[in-house]
Amino acid sequence: MLIVCDICFGQQDLNQEISSLRDSVLYYRYSDPDKALNFGFEVLKIADFSNPSQSLVGVHSQIGEILYYRGLYADAISFYDESIKLFEAIPIEFRDEKKISLPPWILINIGNVYYINNDFENSTLKYNEALLNFNLFENIQNKNFGLATVYDNLGSIAELKNDFKLSIEYYSKAYEIRKKKNKIEDLLVSEMHLMTVNMSQHNMFNVNKHFIEIERLYKQEKNLWENKDYRLKFLRLLGNFERQHLDESSVNNFENTSVFVKYKKGSIEVICNNGFNQNQVRLIEKKLYLFFATLNKEKVFFDYALFSIRVGQV
Repeated sequence: MLIVCDICFGQQDLNQEISSLRDSVLYYRYSDPDKALNFGFEVLKIADFSNPSQSLVGVHSQIGEILYYRGLYADAISFYDESIKLFEAIPIEFRDEKKISLPPWILINIGNVYYINNDFENSTLKYNEALLNFNLFENIQNKNFGLATVYDNLGSIAELKNDFKLSIEYYSKAYEIRKKKNKIEDLLVSEMHLMTVNMSQHNMFNVNKHFIEIERLYKQEKNLWENKDYRLKFLRLLGNFERQHLDESSVNNFENTSVFVKYKKGSIEVICNNGFNQNQVRLIEKKLYLFFATLNKEKVFFDYALFSIRVGQV
């Protein structure tokens, strides 16, 4: 009996240590990815893979995400796949969501790897798998956030295939979900998507309609920034990045080469690309990702920002 108790306490201590290390991975994954990877690999050294936990699944997924942002797509897929195997090995009673068969956010991450490599067939398959599992969520808020993300991704693929009707259908589904929560930054994302797909069709009436709403929401969001000094500091830093990027691009005319960007806790998304193609957008996002990672490493933290930036040629 004492031996059994020792084993129980040992497993409990191990799970607590893994959870603590996972928190460190989450904390450093954007500000200091190398440090985050070190914490992640420390988990792999001590983990008991015969007793997988949600934390262990999360660590594999986060390592995969860091590798994805570094362009190491095969390695990222490997860690995503391993995280799914670990998830499947967790007894249902110990899962956060009891009804799902696969973790949908990891499926989205795998889909993103296919997407960035222009494999739209496989990315669509993964996004649809994620959709099925999000629909089984019991937590409504997490369910709606996941569904809106998937619909946006499917809309983006349809837009790239010039299936604008289907693209608008997906973007509109995401928008209707976001209206329930009425969060400005999320509504802005949907309005941006709907505006750009209408631009592709030269439907200027709808473009103008969405642009007016974007302007209204953007002004409302900016007014929520309470600290003027914080905003000015951010704009100065962003201006320094912009000048450096423009110098590197060796382009003289930047008047009509701005993009609209959302930054949220380390993730970068160009939400109005102003004509840049997918590969150019990914390069812009990568440069901005490294820019914010440097800021956070220097203890200049920014959790959230919406901004436009001139990028010239990329």
